[in-house]
Amino acid sequence: MKKQKGCTTLVGLIILAIVLAILAAFAASRYMKFRSETNTATTWYLKSSIKSAAKLVYCVAKAQIAAGTLSHPVHPNGVTVNAVKTACGKTILGDCLYPDSVDAGIVAALKNLAPGDYTIGNSTSRTSIQISKTGAPANCFVTYDIRSGTPVITATTSGC
Repeated sequence: MKKQKGCTTLVGLIILAIVLAILAAFAASRYMKFRSETNTATTWYLKSSIKSAAKLVYCVAKAQIAAGTLSHPVHPNGVTVNAVKTACGKTILGDCLYPDSVDAGIVAALKNLAPGDYTIGNSTSRTSIQISKTGAPANCFVTYDIRSGTPVITATTSGC
């Protein structure tokens, strides 16, 4: 007589499906944690990039002042960047030599940002702007604020 193996195979498939479902649940939770960590790291990287770009514009402007060749806008690495002479109400020869917060300011200084990878918030005041990774959650961004004459750069990662 032949043995019937159909029931054993069906039980095996059910056990396999349960094991795969458990593994998928663990993988999904690890993926969500990984995505959150990636958004947080990208936001901190963006903050560092903004800080470096603002300092570069400031140093180029100071060097041009020392050499007597200051031009407005400032041109670090061949990129035209508007300094903040209108944003903080001081002249270009004052202390306010950081980029303003519009596309021709800090965004131009960040020339390595790939178009489409980052979302630039609207800034009509020329004093504050928010930049975030495209697709990042709402509370995952960097703010560049130039109202005090020197940039205040903050990273918000509470929603990453």
